Amino acid sequence: MSLVVRELTATAPGGVAVLSVAGAGALARVRALVPDPGRLVPHRLVLTELRGGGGAGELLDQALVFVEGEEACELHLHGCPPLVRRLIAELGGEPTELARPRTIEEEARERMLAAPSQACARMLLDQSEGALRRELEELLSIPADEVALRLERLLERARRALVLERPPRVVLAGPPNAGKSTLFNLLLGEERALVYSLAGTTRDALRGQAHLGDWAVELIDTAGERRLSGEKGGAAAVEREGQDIGRHLRAGADWICWLDPDPEATPACKSADEGVVWTLFTSRSDEKPPELLAGCARPLSVLSDPQAACALFQRSFLEVFSLPQRAWTQGQGVPFTATLRRALGRAHEAWSEGADAAGREILTGLICS
Repeated sequence: MSLVVRELTATAPGGVAVLSVAGAGALARVRALVPDPGRLVPHRLVLTELRGGGGAGELLDQALVFVEGEEACELHLHGCPPLVRRLIAELGGEPTELARPRTIEEEARERMLAAPSQACARMLLDQSEGALRRELEELLSIPADEVALRLERLLERARRALVLERPPRVVLAGPPNAGKSTLFNLLLGEERALVYSLAGTTRDALRGQAHLGDWAVELIDTAGERRLSGEKGGAAAVEREGQDIGRHLRAGADWICWLDPDPEATPACKSADEGVVWTLFTSRSDEKPPELLAGCARPLSVLSDPQAACALFQRSFLEVFSLPQRAWTQGQGVPFTATLRRALGRAHEAWSEGADAAGREILTGLICS
């Protein structure tokens, strides 16, 4: 039997990964990664370093190694995907994954391990219990003129599922002292960003996951945008680099939230970040007289009314991404993979063109998978 290296745990970031090494020379290959190979004997569990270069090179990890025999070992190591790939390469075996999920339900159970939010995990739990399969089976039993509409609803749920599984990147930007870091801390529910009245306090980008109701977002606080002096070094150079980082992050954002206490200001992102959705918030609105607030874009006062600020931010997010407040309805089928989305898109196209038989064939294939 040739040497086979198999990852027994899910192929995703996690606390622990388990590798099975089986076949001719399995124990010898594992011993080649260990500084003291004599410790590895059958039927013993050993905590040891794993090193490249025949056991004398760079430290790769500390692992628990269980030796079943000359042709079978298990390695319990840290669940970092690049580390796992490196060790498989060092072992020199034929990397073999476990059989991929064969059913919709198995795929949903696997994805639950990496769900970024409770709402996403609950949606996937529904699918693992057969919600999508039941809905697909029902499509084959209803009148043909109703199928296209039902498929449209499924495809809309698929779009929402994509937002659930891949939280949008939301960048907070604007001039210094606009309240970006205060809002960042509020939405995260913890004091992550330093808040101070001195302009230029935030000189780097801070990241965190925030939850806007059911929806998770990757929230990024960036350095304030302002014109800097021509000074090459010192604090100005550090702040300038922070601004460059912020502009780079804005270019890759799904949504830019520009905070500015001046209601008449023109956001820098309006011209610099074409193609990225952005929203203007008039920050520190509690400092302005009521007559000026009438024309303000989304007045926001994080310090004086944090609850209203959170509610406004969440409403704006739902509006920008065309999302409902509730991410999913319990018991509803949700197509949660790219394969399902593409297949249902083809089925919808077939039914819309009157090719009912082709549409049924696609749905039957999904049900039988």
